[in-house]
Formats: sequence, C-alpha cells, structure tokens
Amino acid sequence: MKKMFISLLFIGYCLHAFTQDKKAYSYFLPETKMTDQDARIEVNQKGDTVLVAFYRALEAVNKTNNTFTKVYKGTPFFKNGWFKGKTVEKNGHEAEYLMAYNQQKGVLHVMANPLLEAVTMKPTEFVLQNHRFVLLKNQYYEPIYEGKTMILKEHQCLLHSKSSAQNTGYEASGSESEYEGEFIKTTKYYWYEDGKLSGIPTGKRFFKLFGNQAKEMEMFAKERQLTPTTEKGMIEIVKNFNPL
Repeated sequence: MKKMFISLLFIGYCLHAFTQDKKAYSYFLPETKMTDQDARIEVNQKGDTVLVAFYRALEAVNKTNNTFTKVYKGTPFFKNGWFKGKTVEKNGHEAEYLMAYNQQKGVLHVMANPLLEAVTMKPTEFVLQNHRFVLLKNQYYEPIYEGKTMILKEHQCLLHSKSSAQNTGYEASGSESEYEGEFIKTTKYYWYEDGKLSGIPTGKRFFKLFGNQAKEMEMFAKERQLTPTTEKGMIEIVKNFNPL
C-alpha cells in the first residue's frame, strides 16, 4: 500500500470530504504552483455539491501573500464521499474500512482508523454502497451481468477546467460562471469474454457482438421491446444469449 501525502498531485489542495456521520477526512488533488490553506465539500443554495478551495499565492514583485477562493462543481468521489465498505484480496481475505473511490484516478482510498492517515489500495475487488468493483487489467469495473459473457460498467470522471486564470472577486455569480471547473462523471460499458475486454457499441451495432446470432438477438429484443441503450435492456438481451 502506498501512503497519501498532504502535498498532492492534481490541483494542489486538500479536500475534506464528509462521511455519513459528517466527520472530515483528507483527500488530495492535483498539484499547482499555489499553496492551498484549506478546502471543503459543501452543498450550496442551488443544491449543487461543490468543492470550495482556499488558496494562498506568493506575489513575486511585492513578495506578499494573496488569498483567494475557487469553487469546483462536484467531486471525483463515487457518490461524492467516504463510506463504510469491504475489500477482498486474491487469497479471499476480506477487510472492512472507511473508504472512498476516486473515479478520476481509478484508485481506492481507505482508512482503517479515522485518526490515521488515509492510504491507497489496489484490492482484487471491493464493495461500496452496494456496488461491487473488480480489478481487471489494472482498472476497476462494476459487473452488472456475470456469466460466460460479462457486462462491465466503468465509472469515469474528468475535471473540466473553465480557466487557469485566478479569480479576482469580480466574477459573475449565481450561474455556472461561479465555478472554476466541474468534475464530470460518465459511465462506459464493456463486453468481457474469454479474457478479452472490448467496448460495447451503441445502437444496432450492439447486436454485432453476437456474431452469427446477431439477427436472432435483434429479433428477440424487438419482440420484448428491449433496447440496448439501457442497462436493463443489455442485461436481458445478453442473458438470453448467454444464460447463467
């Protein structure tokens, strides 16, 4: 396991995420030339979950410290927080932790003790908020159908930065312009069979996955009004093709 350090790797601020019991835990994001003083997760008046980061920057000419605030919409956490969960290792050993899954970096942060520093882990699988994730090809996926053929769901997250410019305090408020950036979460689906992982195509191309049974499966879906653009539709179609 690799320790997480207070000076971190992506935007250079510490994030104090909240658990169900509202205890604060440190979380770290990308590096910058500016030093953060503090950061926290809030739900604002519009109902948005936001990251509020407080920065201190050295002004080179006058050698003075300037302070300012940046607000980012959303968080990179799965379900935006820390929760009690379980890890499973290759040897079957199970352990319970307070944990957070960082969708942006694809890593799991765990705390064995709330008074200790968080660490990152790469267990064979983990369960968080009733969602099970398995490690395949060094990436975590959530199996939504398991049989000879599996359907895997990847939870992705990207930070879309509005601008690298520093806030002046005169920016427009009350709209999306108040955010320095936004953590955008998306999902992508994969077909896993015989150790091979491939992205699931959209629309009618989905049925090409079934080879010479493509027309038969397309007819099956049409008769039962199933669409491969939904998880339920994909599962029912694959279940008929590849029963457990």
